[in-house]
Amino acid sequence: MVLKEAHRVLKPDGLLSVYPEHMELEEIKREIEGANFHFEKKYFKTLIHDNKYIDTYILNFRKYSE
Repeated sequence: MVLKEAHRVLKPDGLLSVYPEHMELEEIKREIEGANFHFEKKYFKTLIHDNKYIDTYILNFRKYSE
């Protein structure tokens, strides 16, 4: 599982940034929090994706300190 491996390799208080293109925001938030990360902040930004500018959300999570 990708989230389990991300949790394993990140240092304590490490940052995980996610661009949730294919999932609902609340669904991905619950899944990542279930992998022992805590939600930090949601940003609304303009990104380039598939050679197009899109306005979308970026979600930031922190690994719980051990």
